Amino acid sequence: MQVVHTLFVLSNQIAMNFQLSEEHLAVQAAAREFAQKELKPGVIERDSKMEYP
Repeated sequence: MQVVHTLFVLSNQIAMNFQLSEEHLAVQAAAREFAQKELKPGVIERDSKMEYP
């Protein structure tokens, strides 16, 4: 899921574009993959046992 925020030019203000670069998207994807593979299994187990890490 990619979130894009854009602030359009109003009067004499500069427009801001918050679109992520390809590098940022790659870091985001790597972080998501790590969380899904490494963290999620433990979270699901602790949640089902109602344990706090």
